[in-house]
Amino acid sequence: MRPAHLPTRATPIRAAVAVTDQGATARVVGATQGAGVDAISKLHIPNGIHLLVDFWGVPANQLTNTEQIEAILREAAHAAQATVLRAHFHSFGEQQGVTGMLMLAESHLSIHTWPEVELAAIDIFICGNGQADKALIWLANCFKPSRQKITRIPRGAE
Repeated sequence: MRPAHLPTRATPIRAAVAVTDQGATARVVGATQGAGVDAISKLHIPNGIHLLVDFWGVPANQLTNTEQIEAILREAAHAAQATVLRAHFHSFGEQQGVTGMLMLAESHLSIHTWPEVELAAIDIFICGNGQADKALIWLANCFKPSRQKITRIPRGAE
């Protein structure tokens, strides 16, 4: 049974949103049924940076050790001031590639390696106050690629 103070159906909420580098603030113009008059509210806008990174020319022996790769990604998360919630890494066999992911409170870091072509493909997605560029610097210093391709995508921004 639904408590009496809850609406039986949703009423749309309209908000005027001001977006800045520091996040967003909203003034709620409409409210759910029974909620009363206008309210001032903070609205979380998911702004972040998503880096798609290809590191080429990484020595094959750096791309096969699951434990070492996980440790490098954990340090990259620390450098980005991100919080690791969960980790999962998988080796495809001796001298084979690794795939792995750190689930972060701020989003995720993931890696897929191909030692046979000396490639590490890395995904760095950090929202909020995290610092994706610091994770990238850490990773570049650890893997020491001979060349790299980086695609930078702002997320949550219009």
